[in-house]
Amino acid sequence: MDDIDIAKLADFCRSTLGLADTKLGAEYGYGSLPLCVIDAIFSISVRYESVKNVIGRYCNFFRISQGTPDQQTLQEMIEAYRRYGVDYFVESIYSNRQRTSTSSGILKAEAVLRFACILRAHEVDVMRDITKLYDDYTFEAEIRNIPGQASGLSLRYFFMLSGNDDLVKPDRMITRFLQRALGRAISMEEAQLLITEACRSLKPEFQHLTPRLLDHAIWNFQRDNGVESANITESTNAKQYTADRESGKLPLGESSAKRQKFSQEDIRSAKKFPSKSCYYPFFHSICEEMRRMLPPDLVNFADRTEEGKNWMRIRYPGRISNGLYELQFASHSKNFARHFGEGRGTFLSFYKEGQQARLQHWLKKILPFKSNIEDQLGRDVKIDFWSDQWAFIGMRIDEVVPDARPADFAKIFVQFIQATFIPVSQIGS
Repeated sequence: MDDIDIAKLADFCRSTLGLADTKLGAEYGYGSLPLCVIDAIFSISVRYESVKNVIGRYCNFFRISQGTPDQQTLQEMIEAYRRYGVDYFVESIYSNRQRTSTSSGILKAEAVLRFACILRAHEVDVMRDITKLYDDYTFEAEIRNIPGQASGLSLRYFFMLSGNDDLVKPDRMITRFLQRALGRAISMEEAQLLITEACRSLKPEFQHLTPRLLDHAIWNFQRDNGVESANITESTNAKQYTADRESGKLPLGESSAKRQKFSQEDIRSAKKFPSKSCYYPFFHSICEEMRRMLPPDLVNFADRTEEGKNWMRIRYPGRISNGLYELQFASHSKNFARHFGEGRGTFLSFYKEGQQARLQHWLKKILPFKSNIEDQLGRDVKIDFWSDQWAFIGMRIDEVVPDARPADFAKIFVQFIQATFIPVSQIGS
Protein backbone atom coordinates (compact mmCIF):
# COMPACT_ATOMS: atom_id res chain seq x y z
CA MET A 1 0.00 0.00 0.00
CA ASP A 2 1.29 3.46 -0.91
CA ASP A 3 0.01 7.02 -1.36
CA ILE A 4 -0.99 6.27 -4.95
CA ASP A 5 -3.25 3.41 -3.81
CA ILE A 6 -4.86 5.61 -1.18
CA ALA A 7 -5.49 8.41 -3.68
CA LYS A 8 -6.95 5.98 -6.22
CA LEU A 9 -9.25 4.42 -3.63
CA ALA A 10 -10.37 7.81 -2.33
CA ASP A 11 -11.18 8.98 -5.88
CA PHE A 12 -13.05 5.75 -6.59
CA CYS A 13 -15.11 6.08 -3.39
CA ARG A 14 -15.83 9.73 -4.13
CA SER A 15 -17.13 8.95 -7.62
CA THR A 16 -19.19 5.83 -6.82
CA LEU A 17 -20.57 5.91 -3.28
CA GLY A 18 -22.57 9.11 -2.77
CA LEU A 19 -20.73 9.82 0.46
CA ALA A 20 -22.49 13.11 1.23
CA ASP A 21 -25.74 11.28 1.98
CA THR A 22 -24.49 7.99 3.38
CA LYS A 23 -25.46 6.93 6.88
CA LEU A 24 -25.27 3.84 9.05
CA GLY A 25 -27.96 1.18 8.93
CA ALA A 26 -30.39 0.44 11.74
CA GLU A 27 -28.26 -2.48 12.93
CA TYR A 28 -25.65 -0.01 14.17
CA GLY A 29 -28.23 1.33 16.61
CA TYR A 30 -28.78 -1.84 18.63
CA GLY A 31 -29.47 -1.02 22.26
CA SER A 32 -28.74 -4.43 23.78
CA LEU A 33 -25.43 -6.26 23.53
CA PRO A 34 -27.01 -9.70 22.84
CA LEU A 35 -28.33 -8.36 19.53
CA CYS A 36 -24.79 -7.38 18.52
CA VAL A 37 -23.58 -10.90 19.25
CA ILE A 38 -26.42 -12.52 17.31
CA ASP A 39 -25.94 -10.26 14.28
CA ALA A 40 -22.16 -10.70 14.27
CA ILE A 41 -22.44 -14.51 14.28
CA PHE A 42 -25.40 -15.00 11.96
CA SER A 43 -24.32 -12.45 9.33
CA ILE A 44 -21.28 -14.34 8.04
CA SER A 45 -21.70 -15.83 4.51
CA VAL A 46 -25.45 -15.24 4.22
CA ARG A 47 -27.85 -12.67 2.83
CA TYR A 48 -28.40 -10.00 5.44
CA GLU A 49 -32.18 -10.34 5.06
CA SER A 50 -31.97 -13.70 6.86
CA VAL A 51 -30.08 -12.02 9.73
CA LYS A 52 -32.85 -9.45 10.07
CA ASN A 53 -35.33 -12.30 10.32
CA VAL A 54 -33.34 -13.94 13.13
CA ILE A 55 -33.04 -10.64 15.03
CA GLY A 56 -36.75 -9.97 14.60
CA ARG A 57 -37.74 -13.39 15.93
CA TYR A 58 -35.42 -13.02 18.92
CA CYS A 59 -36.81 -9.58 19.80
CA ASN A 60 -40.38 -10.77 19.43
CA PHE A 61 -39.79 -13.77 21.68
CA PHE A 62 -38.16 -11.75 24.47
CA ARG A 63 -40.34 -8.69 23.88
CA ILE A 64 -37.48 -6.25 23.46
CA SER A 65 -37.02 -3.50 20.89
CA GLN A 66 -33.86 -3.29 18.83
CA GLY A 67 -32.95 0.30 19.72
CA THR A 68 -33.91 0.64 23.39
CA PRO A 69 -30.75 0.74 25.57
CA ASP A 70 -29.92 -2.30 27.70
CA GLN A 71 -33.30 -4.00 27.63
CA GLN A 72 -31.46 -7.31 27.88
CA THR A 73 -28.01 -7.98 29.31
CA LEU A 74 -25.63 -10.75 28.26
CA GLN A 75 -26.19 -12.49 31.58
CA GLU A 76 -29.93 -12.54 30.94
CA MET A 77 -29.31 -14.04 27.50
CA ILE A 78 -27.08 -16.76 28.96
CA GLU A 79 -29.67 -17.57 31.62
CA ALA A 80 -32.31 -17.88 28.89
CA TYR A 81 -30.09 -20.35 27.05
CA ARG A 82 -29.77 -22.38 30.26
CA ARG A 83 -33.51 -22.26 30.82
CA TYR A 84 -34.62 -23.21 27.29
CA GLY A 85 -31.60 -25.06 25.89
CA VAL A 86 -29.72 -24.58 22.62
CA ASP A 87 -32.11 -26.80 20.65
CA TYR A 88 -35.07 -24.65 21.61
CA PHE A 89 -33.20 -21.52 20.50
CA VAL A 90 -32.44 -23.21 17.18
CA GLU A 91 -35.95 -24.43 16.43
CA SER A 92 -38.30 -22.01 18.18
CA ILE A 93 -36.50 -18.71 18.80
CA TYR A 94 -34.06 -18.24 15.92
CA SER A 95 -35.84 -20.77 13.66
CA ASN A 96 -32.49 -21.15 11.96
CA ARG A 97 -30.15 -24.14 11.69
CA GLN A 98 -27.20 -22.41 10.03
CA ARG A 99 -23.70 -23.50 11.02
CA THR A 100 -20.54 -21.42 11.37
CA SER A 101 -18.87 -23.60 8.73
CA THR A 102 -20.02 -26.40 6.45
CA SER A 103 -17.08 -28.64 7.34
CA SER A 104 -16.18 -28.37 11.03
CA GLY A 105 -18.60 -25.69 12.16
CA ILE A 106 -21.13 -25.66 14.97
CA LEU A 107 -24.66 -24.33 15.02
CA LYS A 108 -24.63 -20.55 14.95
CA ALA A 109 -27.04 -20.63 17.87
CA GLU A 110 -24.38 -22.42 19.91
CA ALA A 111 -21.67 -20.03 18.69
CA VAL A 112 -23.75 -17.11 20.00
CA LEU A 113 -23.83 -18.72 23.44
CA ARG A 114 -20.08 -19.35 23.45
CA PHE A 115 -19.40 -15.78 22.33
CA ALA A 116 -21.65 -14.41 25.09
CA CYS A 117 -20.03 -16.62 27.75
CA ILE A 118 -16.55 -15.41 26.79
CA LEU A 119 -17.73 -11.81 27.04
CA ARG A 120 -19.13 -12.45 30.52
CA ALA A 121 -15.88 -14.14 31.58
CA HIS A 122 -14.21 -10.82 30.75
CA GLU A 123 -16.80 -8.95 32.86
CA VAL A 124 -18.75 -7.53 29.93
CA ASP A 125 -22.54 -7.39 30.30
CA VAL A 126 -23.83 -4.20 28.64
CA MET A 127 -22.75 -1.76 25.92
CA ARG A 128 -20.67 0.52 28.13
CA ASP A 129 -18.41 -2.42 29.12
CA ILE A 130 -17.12 -3.09 25.60
CA THR A 131 -14.32 -0.55 25.18
CA LYS A 132 -11.98 -2.33 27.60
CA LEU A 133 -11.79 -5.28 25.20
CA TYR A 134 -10.62 -3.36 22.11
CA ASP A 135 -6.94 -4.28 22.66
CA ASP A 136 -7.41 -7.44 24.70
CA TYR A 137 -5.54 -10.13 22.75
CA THR A 138 -6.51 -12.88 25.19
CA PHE A 139 -10.17 -12.14 24.56
CA GLU A 140 -9.59 -12.08 20.79
CA ALA A 141 -7.80 -15.45 20.90
CA GLU A 142 -10.68 -17.00 22.87
CA ILE A 143 -13.25 -15.76 20.36
CA ARG A 144 -11.18 -17.03 17.42
CA ASN A 145 -11.12 -20.47 19.04
CA ILE A 146 -14.89 -20.78 18.59
CA PRO A 147 -15.37 -23.13 15.59
CA GLY A 148 -15.87 -21.04 12.46
CA GLN A 149 -14.51 -17.82 13.98
CA ALA A 150 -10.80 -18.15 13.17
CA SER A 151 -10.82 -15.30 10.62
CA GLY A 152 -11.88 -12.74 13.23
CA LEU A 153 -14.52 -11.23 10.92
CA SER A 154 -17.37 -11.76 13.37
CA LEU A 155 -15.34 -10.18 16.17
CA ARG A 156 -14.54 -7.10 14.09
CA TYR A 157 -18.18 -6.77 13.13
CA PHE A 158 -19.28 -7.22 16.74
CA PHE A 159 -17.08 -4.30 17.78
CA MET A 160 -18.50 -2.21 14.93
CA LEU A 161 -22.09 -3.04 15.90
CA SER A 162 -21.38 -2.13 19.51
CA GLY A 163 -19.96 1.30 18.65
CA ASN A 164 -16.37 1.13 17.35
CA ASP A 165 -16.05 3.67 14.51
CA ASP A 166 -12.48 2.76 13.58
CA LEU A 167 -12.88 -0.85 12.43
CA VAL A 168 -14.04 -2.33 9.13
CA LYS A 169 -15.36 -5.79 8.25
CA PRO A 170 -13.20 -6.87 5.29
CA ASP A 171 -15.39 -9.64 3.92
CA ARG A 172 -15.64 -10.53 0.24
CA MET A 173 -18.02 -7.65 -0.50
CA ILE A 174 -15.42 -5.17 0.76
CA THR A 175 -12.28 -6.77 -0.68
CA ARG A 176 -13.87 -7.11 -4.13
CA PHE A 177 -14.67 -3.39 -4.14
CA LEU A 178 -11.07 -2.61 -3.21
CA GLN A 179 -9.78 -4.98 -5.88
CA ARG A 180 -11.95 -3.24 -8.46
CA ALA A 181 -10.67 0.16 -7.36
CA LEU A 182 -6.98 -0.77 -7.34
CA GLY A 183 -6.80 -3.56 -9.90
CA ARG A 184 -5.03 -6.07 -7.64
CA ALA A 185 -5.65 -8.59 -4.88
CA ILE A 186 -6.29 -7.23 -1.38
CA SER A 187 -5.78 -9.04 1.93
CA MET A 188 -8.02 -8.60 4.95
CA GLU A 189 -5.28 -6.81 6.85
CA GLU A 190 -4.59 -4.40 4.00
CA ALA A 191 -8.30 -3.70 3.58
CA GLN A 192 -8.46 -2.21 7.09
CA LEU A 193 -5.48 0.06 6.40
CA LEU A 194 -6.71 1.13 2.96
CA ILE A 195 -10.18 2.10 4.17
CA THR A 196 -8.78 3.90 7.22
CA GLU A 197 -6.36 5.95 5.11
CA ALA A 198 -8.92 6.62 2.37
CA CYS A 199 -11.32 7.84 5.06
CA ARG A 200 -8.65 10.18 6.40
CA SER A 201 -8.09 11.53 2.87
CA LEU A 202 -11.83 12.09 2.32
CA LYS A 203 -12.53 13.56 5.75
CA PRO A 204 -12.03 17.24 4.75
CA GLU A 205 -14.88 16.88 2.22
CA PHE A 206 -17.09 14.54 4.24
CA GLN A 207 -16.59 15.42 7.88
CA HIS A 208 -19.06 12.83 9.15
CA LEU A 209 -17.10 10.00 7.53
CA THR A 210 -15.51 7.25 9.66
CA PRO A 211 -13.93 3.94 8.63
CA ARG A 212 -17.04 2.15 9.87
CA LEU A 213 -19.33 4.39 7.82
CA LEU A 214 -17.15 4.08 4.71
CA ASP A 215 -17.19 0.28 5.12
CA HIS A 216 -21.00 0.38 5.32
CA ALA A 217 -21.25 2.60 2.23
CA ILE A 218 -19.04 0.19 0.28
CA TRP A 219 -21.07 -2.81 1.46
CA ASN A 220 -24.34 -1.17 0.41
CA PHE A 221 -22.90 -0.28 -2.99
CA GLN A 222 -21.74 -3.86 -3.54
CA ARG A 223 -25.09 -5.25 -2.48
CA ASP A 224 -26.99 -2.93 -4.81
CA ASN A 225 -24.63 -2.95 -7.79
CA GLY A 226 -22.03 -5.64 -7.40
CA VAL A 227 -23.87 -8.62 -8.90
CA GLU A 228 -24.65 -8.24 -12.59
CA SER A 229 -27.03 -11.12 -13.13
CA ALA A 230 -30.65 -11.94 -13.66
CA ASN A 231 -31.09 -13.57 -10.25
CA ILE A 232 -34.48 -13.46 -8.64
CA THR A 233 -34.23 -11.90 -5.19
CA GLU A 234 -36.73 -11.08 -2.48
CA SER A 235 -36.95 -7.49 -3.69
CA THR A 236 -37.63 -8.44 -7.32
CA ASN A 237 -41.15 -7.90 -8.56
CA ALA A 238 -42.13 -11.27 -10.01
CA LYS A 239 -44.48 -9.87 -12.65
CA GLN A 240 -41.86 -7.42 -13.88
CA TYR A 241 -39.28 -10.20 -13.89
CA THR A 242 -41.49 -12.38 -16.09
CA ALA A 243 -42.29 -9.48 -18.41
CA ASP A 244 -38.60 -8.67 -18.79
CA ARG A 245 -37.84 -12.29 -19.58
CA GLU A 246 -40.52 -12.43 -22.25
CA SER A 247 -39.55 -9.09 -23.80
CA GLY A 248 -35.90 -10.06 -24.06
CA LYS A 249 -34.61 -7.48 -21.57
CA LEU A 250 -33.15 -10.32 -19.50
CA PRO A 251 -31.25 -13.19 -21.11
CA LEU A 252 -32.65 -16.69 -20.91
CA GLY A 253 -29.24 -18.08 -20.07
CA GLU A 254 -26.79 -20.11 -22.06
CA SER A 255 -28.20 -22.21 -24.86
CA SER A 256 -27.80 -25.95 -24.90
CA ALA A 257 -25.39 -25.61 -27.81
CA LYS A 258 -23.19 -23.22 -25.88
CA ARG A 259 -23.14 -25.48 -22.85
CA GLN A 260 -21.99 -28.40 -24.98
CA LYS A 261 -18.90 -26.60 -26.28
CA PHE A 262 -16.49 -28.92 -24.53
CA SER A 263 -14.16 -30.44 -27.08
CA GLN A 264 -13.08 -34.07 -26.95
CA GLU A 265 -9.62 -32.78 -26.12
CA ASP A 266 -10.96 -31.05 -23.00
CA ILE A 267 -12.60 -34.27 -21.86
CA ARG A 268 -9.54 -36.39 -22.58
CA SER A 269 -7.31 -33.99 -20.61
CA ALA A 270 -9.72 -34.10 -17.68
CA LYS A 271 -9.60 -37.89 -17.57
CA LYS A 272 -5.90 -37.69 -16.75
CA PHE A 273 -6.83 -36.67 -13.23
CA PRO A 274 -7.48 -39.30 -10.52
CA SER A 275 -10.82 -40.99 -11.09
CA LYS A 276 -11.91 -40.48 -7.50
CA SER A 277 -11.84 -36.72 -8.09
CA CYS A 278 -14.74 -36.44 -10.46
CA TYR A 279 -16.12 -39.71 -11.84
CA TYR A 280 -18.66 -42.35 -11.03
CA PRO A 281 -16.95 -44.25 -8.18
CA PHE A 282 -16.70 -41.03 -6.23
CA PHE A 283 -20.36 -40.15 -6.89
CA HIS A 284 -21.46 -43.65 -5.98
CA SER A 285 -19.74 -43.22 -2.61
CA ILE A 286 -21.56 -39.91 -2.10
CA CYS A 287 -24.89 -41.65 -2.79
CA GLU A 288 -24.10 -44.37 -0.28
CA GLU A 289 -23.29 -41.76 2.37
CA MET A 290 -26.51 -39.89 1.56
CA ARG A 291 -28.62 -43.02 2.08
CA ARG A 292 -27.29 -43.16 5.63
CA MET A 293 -27.99 -39.48 6.30
CA LEU A 294 -31.37 -38.77 4.70
CA PRO A 295 -34.64 -39.30 6.62
CA PRO A 296 -36.63 -42.42 5.61
CA ASP A 297 -39.02 -40.56 3.32
CA LEU A 298 -36.16 -39.18 1.20
CA VAL A 299 -33.86 -42.21 0.96
CA ASN A 300 -35.45 -43.81 -2.11
CA PHE A 301 -33.89 -41.73 -4.85
CA ALA A 302 -32.57 -43.06 -8.16
CA ASP A 303 -28.93 -42.46 -9.00
CA ARG A 304 -28.77 -41.30 -12.65
CA THR A 305 -25.03 -40.59 -12.79
CA GLU A 306 -23.18 -41.79 -15.89
CA GLU A 307 -19.62 -43.03 -16.17
CA GLY A 308 -17.13 -40.33 -17.16
CA LYS A 309 -19.32 -37.37 -16.20
CA ASN A 310 -18.37 -34.54 -13.86
CA TRP A 311 -21.77 -34.36 -12.23
CA MET A 312 -24.02 -36.49 -10.06
CA ARG A 313 -27.75 -36.63 -10.78
CA ILE A 314 -30.49 -38.11 -8.64
CA ARG A 315 -34.25 -38.27 -9.13
CA TYR A 316 -37.20 -39.06 -6.88
CA PRO A 317 -39.40 -41.13 -9.21
CA GLY A 318 -43.02 -40.07 -9.09
CA ARG A 319 -42.46 -37.48 -6.37
CA ILE A 320 -41.12 -34.48 -8.28
CA SER A 321 -42.48 -34.07 -11.77
CA ASN A 322 -39.84 -33.41 -14.45
CA GLY A 323 -37.09 -32.48 -12.01
CA LEU A 324 -33.74 -33.68 -10.75
CA TYR A 325 -31.11 -32.80 -8.18
CA GLU A 326 -27.58 -32.32 -9.43
CA LEU A 327 -24.18 -31.97 -7.80
CA GLN A 328 -21.87 -30.54 -10.42
CA PHE A 329 -18.13 -29.93 -10.26
CA ALA A 330 -16.56 -26.93 -12.01
CA SER A 331 -19.82 -25.31 -13.07
CA HIS A 332 -19.42 -26.09 -16.78
CA SER A 333 -15.88 -24.70 -16.90
CA LYS A 334 -13.21 -26.13 -19.16
CA ASN A 335 -10.56 -28.23 -17.46
CA PHE A 336 -13.23 -29.10 -14.93
CA ALA A 337 -11.16 -31.74 -13.19
CA ARG A 338 -8.50 -29.16 -12.41
CA HIS A 339 -11.14 -26.80 -11.07
CA PHE A 340 -12.46 -29.51 -8.80
CA GLY A 341 -8.93 -30.29 -7.68
CA GLU A 342 -8.60 -26.67 -6.56
CA GLY A 343 -11.93 -26.79 -4.75
CA ARG A 344 -13.66 -24.26 -6.99
CA GLY A 345 -16.93 -24.09 -8.84
CA THR A 346 -18.92 -26.86 -7.17
CA PHE A 347 -22.66 -26.29 -7.56
CA LEU A 348 -25.75 -27.88 -6.05
CA SER A 349 -29.02 -27.40 -7.83
CA PHE A 350 -32.55 -28.62 -8.43
CA TYR A 351 -33.49 -28.50 -12.11
CA LYS A 352 -37.06 -28.28 -13.38
CA GLU A 353 -37.94 -29.19 -16.96
CA GLY A 354 -40.88 -27.80 -18.89
CA GLN A 355 -42.20 -25.24 -21.32
CA GLN A 356 -41.09 -21.68 -20.70
CA ALA A 357 -44.53 -20.40 -19.65
CA ARG A 358 -44.76 -23.17 -17.03
CA LEU A 359 -41.20 -22.54 -15.87
CA GLN A 360 -41.92 -18.84 -15.38
CA HIS A 361 -44.98 -19.75 -13.35
CA TRP A 362 -42.92 -22.20 -11.27
CA LEU A 363 -40.18 -19.63 -10.63
CA LYS A 364 -42.71 -17.12 -9.36
CA LYS A 365 -44.24 -19.69 -7.02
CA ILE A 366 -40.87 -20.83 -5.65
CA LEU A 367 -39.83 -17.25 -4.84
CA PRO A 368 -41.61 -17.04 -1.43
CA PHE A 369 -39.58 -20.05 -0.23
CA LYS A 370 -36.22 -18.50 -1.16
CA SER A 371 -35.44 -16.70 2.09
CA ASN A 372 -36.37 -19.73 4.23
CA ILE A 373 -34.19 -22.03 2.10
CA GLU A 374 -31.26 -19.62 2.46
CA ASP A 375 -31.78 -19.54 6.22
CA GLN A 376 -31.63 -23.32 6.42
CA LEU A 377 -28.59 -23.65 4.16
CA GLY A 378 -26.62 -20.66 5.43
CA ARG A 379 -25.86 -19.69 1.82
CA ASP A 380 -27.14 -17.45 -0.92
CA VAL A 381 -29.50 -19.27 -3.27
CA LYS A 382 -29.88 -18.44 -6.94
CA ILE A 383 -33.18 -18.98 -8.75
CA ASP A 384 -33.05 -18.55 -12.50
CA PHE A 385 -33.49 -20.00 -15.97
CA TRP A 386 -30.84 -22.39 -17.20
CA SER A 387 -32.21 -22.38 -20.74
CA ASP A 388 -35.60 -21.96 -22.36
CA GLN A 389 -36.43 -25.52 -21.25
CA TRP A 390 -34.98 -25.62 -17.73
CA ALA A 391 -35.22 -23.52 -14.59
CA PHE A 392 -33.25 -24.13 -11.43
CA ILE A 393 -32.72 -23.28 -7.82
CA GLY A 394 -29.14 -23.76 -6.68
CA MET A 395 -26.13 -22.65 -4.67
CA ARG A 396 -22.34 -22.70 -4.88
CA ILE A 397 -20.10 -24.71 -2.56
CA ASP A 398 -16.87 -22.76 -2.49
CA GLU A 399 -15.54 -24.28 0.73
CA VAL A 400 -14.93 -27.80 -0.60
CA VAL A 401 -11.24 -28.69 -0.54
CA PRO A 402 -9.36 -31.01 -2.93
CA ASP A 403 -9.06 -33.89 -0.45
CA ALA A 404 -12.73 -33.75 0.57
CA ARG A 405 -14.31 -37.12 1.32
CA PRO A 406 -17.59 -38.32 -0.18
CA ALA A 407 -19.18 -37.81 3.26
CA ASP A 408 -18.31 -34.08 3.11
CA PHE A 409 -20.24 -33.66 -0.13
CA ALA A 410 -23.04 -35.96 1.01
CA LYS A 411 -23.65 -33.88 4.14
CA ILE A 412 -24.03 -30.67 2.15
CA PHE A 413 -26.16 -32.35 -0.50
CA VAL A 414 -28.48 -33.79 2.16
CA GLN A 415 -28.93 -30.32 3.64
CA PHE A 416 -29.81 -28.97 0.20
CA ILE A 417 -32.39 -31.70 -0.48
CA GLN A 418 -34.02 -31.25 2.92
CA ALA A 419 -34.21 -27.47 2.46
CA THR A 420 -35.65 -27.58 -1.07
CA PHE A 421 -37.61 -30.83 -1.33
CA ILE A 422 -40.84 -29.68 0.29
CA PRO A 423 -41.27 -26.45 -1.69
CA VAL A 424 -40.28 -27.96 -5.05
CA SER A 425 -42.46 -31.03 -4.56
CA GLN A 426 -45.49 -28.99 -3.51
CA ILE A 427 -45.45 -26.93 -6.69
CA GLY A 428 -47.03 -28.68 -9.64
CA SER A 429 -45.96 -28.58 -13.26
